[in-house]
Amino acid sequence: MFHKVIYTSALLCFLLQLGCSKDPEKEILKSNISSEKYAKELLEKGLTAEAADHYARIGEILLVTEGFVYADEMFDSALEIDPNNAKALFYSAILKPLLTLKGVPRKLNGIVEGNSRKSLENFYNQLFKLNYPELISLGYELPDGEGLYASIFEFQRDLREKLLPALENSEKSLAKLENANFSLTLNLAKFWEKRNDFKCHQYEYSYYDQRNERYETYKYWYCHYDKDPMDKYNATIVKLDRHDIKMARGVLAAHVDLLRVGTAYNLKGLDILRKKWQGLTRNQQANPFGFAGTQLIREQKDFLTLADDHRLVEVAGSLPEILTHIIDLSTFQSLLCENPSRSNHLFKSFCLGSRSLDKAKEMLEYVTGPKEHLLGVDSHGDEVFVLVDLTKVLNTPPQDLKDLLPTQFNRHGDPIVFGDPTFGGLFPNGDILEKLRLVRR
Repeated sequence: MFHKVIYTSALLCFLLQLGCSKDPEKEILKSNISSEKYAKELLEKGLTAEAADHYARIGEILLVTEGFVYADEMFDSALEIDPNNAKALFYSAILKPLLTLKGVPRKLNGIVEGNSRKSLENFYNQLFKLNYPELISLGYELPDGEGLYASIFEFQRDLREKLLPALENSEKSLAKLENANFSLTLNLAKFWEKRNDFKCHQYEYSYYDQRNERYETYKYWYCHYDKDPMDKYNATIVKLDRHDIKMARGVLAAHVDLLRVGTAYNLKGLDILRKKWQGLTRNQQANPFGFAGTQLIREQKDFLTLADDHRLVEVAGSLPEILTHIIDLSTFQSLLCENPSRSNHLFKSFCLGSRSLDKAKEMLEYVTGPKEHLLGVDSHGDEVFVLVDLTKVLNTPPQDLKDLLPTQFNRHGDPIVFGDPTFGGLFPNGDILEKLRLVRR
C-alpha cells in the first residue's frame, strides 16, 4: 500500500546516488549566472532552443536550492518553448508524479498500524536527515481541504486518480527521449555539506508595453554561483543515452503496471473486513477461502468490484513491451555490463545472465499467451500441465472477484466447488483444481 512513499524514496535514491560517486565528474562553469530574464531575452531574439535550455538549467538549479514546485515551473516554461527539450522532459517526468504526493505520508497516519507504522516512521526519519525543508513539507503539509485517510479505499483512489495518470504521462515523456543523448548537472552540496554553492533570488521586473500602453510586471528567477566561476565546483554530471532511457522507461512502466493492477479492484470495505477477521478462530483465519472467510468477504458488497476507471487493458500491451525491452538490452551486454566507461551514466551497469534472459523470454510467452504451465509431477512421475491465459484476464477482467469465491464447502468448511472454475478465464479449460489434485505433494 505504500507505492507513493516508495516512489518518493525512489526519487531520493536518484538524487542521492548522483552524489555518491567516488570520483564524480566535475564541470567548469562557463558563466556563473542563470537568469529567467535572460531566457526571455533569448526568446525575443528568436533563439528558442537556447531559451528552452536556459529555462531548463534554471529549473535544475532550483531543484536543489529552492525546491520542486519552482523547478517544475521552469521545466514547464522550457517545454512550452521546446516540447522536445531533453533535460526538461526528463526532470518533468520525475517531478510531476512526485508533486501529486503532497501530504500523502502524513495522510497515511490515518490508516497504518503495527509494522507499517514503524516503516512510515523510518521514512520520516530519513526525510529529516536531509537538509531539504521542501521535501519535508511535501510529506507533511496537507493539501487544502484534505485530511488524513479514513480508509484504505481513499488511499487506493488517490493512487488511481492522481498518481497513476501522472506516471502514465511521465512514461510518454520518456518515450520522446528514446534516441536522446544529454547530461544532468546537479550540485548536491546542500545535502552533504549543509551549504548552497548557488544563490537564487526571485525579483520583480517592470517594463512599459508600448503596444498596449501600459506597464507590465512579472517575477523572475536570478541564480548565481557563489564562488569563483573559474573554480571547479562539486557538481555531479550524469549522462543519459538511449540505453539509459530504455532502462528508465522499463522501471517506470513496471511501476505503472503495478499500480494498474493494484488499483483495478476496489478495496472499499477492507477496513471493516479486517476488523471482523479478528473475530475468526485461528484455523478459520488460516483458511481464508473456507466457509467463514468467504462469508465475511461476500458481506462487503463493493469489495473487489472492478473500478469504472480501471487500467487493466493497458497492462496487456505494456507488459510485453517491457519484457521485449529487457530482451533487447541483453544484446548490448558487452557495452552495458560492468563497463568502466559508463561510470557516470544514470545506469552504470546492466548485467543480464542467461537464466534471467530465459526467464524474461518465458514470461513474454505467458503475457502473450495462452501457455502451458508446469504444475509438478503426479504419483507416477508424469508431468502435470495446465493451460494459462493471462491475456483473457487483462482484456476482459471479471466485474467482481467475489464471483470467483467458493460456492460449496465440505463439513469442515473447506471449499470444494468454486463459482467459476476458469477463474475469470485465467485457466480457460476450467481444470486447475483437478490438475492440482493430481500433483504429488
